[in-house]
Amino acid sequence: MRSEQKVTLAISGCGDLTTRTLLPRFENDTGRGRFALRGFHNPRGSNHRALAERFEGARAFDDYAEMLDETDAEAVLVLSPAQLHAGQALAALRAGKHVYVQKPVAADASGVDALVREAAERGLVFAAAPVQAAYPTIRRMAALVGEGKLGTVYFATAPFMGWSGMDVEAAKHPGWRYQSGDGPLRDHGIYSLVTLISILGRVESVCAFSGITVGHRFWQGERIEVAEDDNTAALLRFENGALVSVHEAWCPCPEAAPPLRIFGLGGVLETFGGRWDACPAGYTLFGPSGQELERVDVLGSEEAKGFDDGMPNPHVWCDVLHFAGCITGGAEPAFPPGLVRHVYDVIDAVFEAASTGVRQRPGARVNTDTPSISHETK
Repeated sequence: MRSEQKVTLAISGCGDLTTRTLLPRFENDTGRGRFALRGFHNPRGSNHRALAERFEGARAFDDYAEMLDETDAEAVLVLSPAQLHAGQALAALRAGKHVYVQKPVAADASGVDALVREAAERGLVFAAAPVQAAYPTIRRMAALVGEGKLGTVYFATAPFMGWSGMDVEAAKHPGWRYQSGDGPLRDHGIYSLVTLISILGRVESVCAFSGITVGHRFWQGERIEVAEDDNTAALLRFENGALVSVHEAWCPCPEAAPPLRIFGLGGVLETFGGRWDACPAGYTLFGPSGQELERVDVLGSEEAKGFDDGMPNPHVWCDVLHFAGCITGGAEPAFPPGLVRHVYDVIDAVFEAASTGVRQRPGARVNTDTPSISHETK
């Protein structure tokens, strides 16, 4: 145990997630007490130099391999564009670094499998965004289902996040979102998949439709060609028999987005908290006759104190703190690598089912003997 020690970090990717979400937190009391930043690498642009100047002991690197080789960072945050995630994460693991990687981890399950295997062989922590099994509201909902509060679960509807319209509103060039290996299911749908698997367990089989509905978008007048499916709808059958509908697309979504709903023989769970986020504010539990039994503002409770600190993307900061806790405490992430692999098996199965018109079983062609997670409250 070394919980009092700081975790030394190197970061690849100095875009919005680093500058707007993480840097202000690294500079506050909590961040300074938990982390020491050693390196910044930016695959595109030059702002890593200015960022390195803000932290004593940090250096800027134009070359990612040099950062891995020349810093004493014990862990790497891979926050670069999606198509670089798998390669950079694997290089960091091979360099003996613990790794946290943003979503999507890889274009397919085989890319994730290489990371899971490398981390296991080297005894390193491998955490993949989003680690929703560690989030307060998701933990509480998983516990309710695990305790049988809904009885047998029959059906669930995943939230819909969407993203932008024909003219994409983004501060920086969003082209990577439309390239092969990203797309709405891997980018936004991952939140629904990780949440559902955290609560309901593993997926047994899938049916799906998917395709490119509109072949281009515009950003600041520049035309962006869509090379990855922009519209995907899937029906998942979980091993416990529950059926779940999941849909994601690159199209607008209002603030009052559809919530997560889980329907059981003995009741219904429904999230609330405005637009769907990785961790909704709370949930409402309805009884078998539709009566409201309880409405719980989880993020407003003492249990979740500090989760929402008023800054952007608190779930990402929760991921990073959880990742650090796994390093210093020697624990496995709340959403373990085997289940990360299962999520990408499901994604592969969705696209295969959509392509063939045949129901697919996630990981049917490979060993899927991966662990489940506990529904007990942490």
